[in-house]
Amino acid sequence: MGANTSTVPSGTKTYVTGLRASVGGENFCSASLITPNHLLVGTYCVSGNVRWASIGSHYSNGTQDGEQIKVVAILNHPETANFSNDFTIMKLEKPSSFKPVALAASDDSDIQDGEWAAKMGWDDTGGIGTMAYELQRADVQLMSNENCLKETRVDGTMLCSRVSWGYDCGEPGYPSTYSRVSSARAWIASLVGGECFH
Repeated sequence: MGANTSTVPSGTKTYVTGLRASVGGENFCSASLITPNHLLVGTYCVSGNVRWASIGSHYSNGTQDGEQIKVVAILNHPETANFSNDFTIMKLEKPSSFKPVALAASDDSDIQDGEWAAKMGWDDTGGIGTMAYELQRADVQLMSNENCLKETRVDGTMLCSRVSWGYDCGEPGYPSTYSRVSSARAWIASLVGGECFH
């Protein structure tokens, strides 16, 4: 996640979900609750043994808060390749009681060059393989794909941000890439059916 992180206040970003192999085990990846029954995550996360989702929990392991719900289906984007279309939907065994996150606008109107965004999770906090026990946040500055292309390869399914710290998130001053959710909204809608998502 990088050196410039801060702890997210407990109970405030309850759509951030930890993925686990066992009900009280360690989170190995982070996902977002997008409907009461569905998670959105990068396809790279499904290489692990995903069996449980820890939704609304502030902590990277245990069952002391939040909900632990079984993952019953994993659906990868059919065009995932070389980090393009890096999207997976996970279906939960039962609905979560936590409020889902609103997805990015389909026209990208909420994503502008130079704007700030937050990434959250329990990722490596020190660059040496250590995971945070409490949910962390790092602010990143968005950049246009046109500007990003000057320094790295991206396509329309990717989103770039400028980072100013840490080798794990890119060399200082170089862009990091994320999945551009707006590019997958039609595919997401086709899988979640009539369930409401923003």
